[in-house]
Amino acid sequence: MAGRIAYKELYPVNLTELPSAISRNKHWLRGGFPPSLLAKNEQAAIEWTSSFIRNYAERDLSTLFGVDLTSNIISRLLSMLAHVNGNIWNAEMIGLSLGITAPTVNWYVEFLEGVFLVQRLPVFYINTRKRLVKAPKIYIRNSGLLHRLSGVNNINAFRGHPVASIEVKLNNAPNISK
Repeated sequence: MAGRIAYKELYPVNLTELPSAISRNKHWLRGGFPPSLLAKNEQAAIEWTSSFIRNYAERDLSTLFGVDLTSNIISRLLSMLAHVNGNIWNAEMIGLSLGITAPTVNWYVEFLEGVFLVQRLPVFYINTRKRLVKAPKIYIRNSGLLHRLSGVNNINAFRGHPVASIEVKLNNAPNISK
């Protein structure tokens, strides 16, 4: 009978569910997947996250959807998505870098959205210059996966990351308002 099934999206552990023994920084670096978050040390967390990416994203995606997704392209796509995380989505640019078409890139990203690894935020927002932008933004949904794909394994590595450097410069800019 129709209407007897309800689907709920289960998220990884979030800040409100953290045990007191786990700091926010640890949660932020490792993400919310319990095997990574509760790992005994950073190396174990890194190994679990790397294995997850390799097995789930590169191998299991093709099994789940019954299509042949090239693991080399998927791994490179995930790495590129991590580096454009939070930016306006440009499938053409990513496609040129991967040597595939923009529709193929969008098709791959739809699979990644289907398994809740990536999220595209809806289009049509107004930026500070009062211009209408018609492209969504794209995000890796788990901070642990994002950091692993970006090569950020600890706070010191994050401090050397280009995005962090830009943030620090903006936050330390002199106050010019009168």
